[in-house]
Amino acid sequence: MHTRHMGIIDVVDLSRSFGGQQAVDDLTMSVDSESITGMIGPNGSGKTTTFNLITGLLQPDSGRVEFRGTDITGWKPYRIANEGLGRTFQQARVFDEMTLEENLRTVETPDDDVDEAVDRWLSFVELDDHRHHYAGNLSGGQQVLLGIARTLMLDPDLILLDEPFAGVNPGLVDDIAALLERLRTEEGKTVLVVDHEIDEISSLCDELVVLVDGHQLLKDEPSVVREDDRVRESYLGL
Repeated sequence: MHTRHMGIIDVVDLSRSFGGQQAVDDLTMSVDSESITGMIGPNGSGKTTTFNLITGLLQPDSGRVEFRGTDITGWKPYRIANEGLGRTFQQARVFDEMTLEENLRTVETPDDDVDEAVDRWLSFVELDDHRHHYAGNLSGGQQVLLGIARTLMLDPDLILLDEPFAGVNPGLVDDIAALLERLRTEEGKTVLVVDHEIDEISSLCDELVVLVDGHQLLKDEPSVVREDDRVRESYLGL
């Protein structure tokens, strides 16, 4: 055990480069259990690459990822998902020509009663009225909600959301934010959400992690992060 790392997920000295370009550079960060943590930073700061390293879609050049104290570095994505770590993607990965219910049934759930799990999570994301509609007919925000429901079918303890508010109608942004808060308070889930808009997630998150050039510049409460001179200079351009 490493006394300096106490989170549900701990990234330790993680690095990854592409063709000589350092995308993630000796990154160390931790996310507390049952928190909503935001990860922000300018384009190219390493946010999505970090998500891909955590979830096994990419392998690091060096460093490690620990989930609830277990080193999961090098594990296949399905094994990481089965361990209790789920994610969504920038582009909602839904099956357009399947109904919402059919989309959820494509996920191998640990729940003994698949029907009950489908009902539970469609209701949770408030899409139950659309269960027999084709996913391709949903709005962008509704597709985000469906993607979250599919992830919840895995019953993960930690959910990584990659820019869930991108291209979403402002009215649904509030709905998604409220849903994430319910995941934490009602379901005991931990949420790590990537966004490039600091205003969008400041009110939602307990803490913000600021990435710049692939490493952590700062991690603190949103009010502190917003007033930090380094953040204002490197991220906000002020």
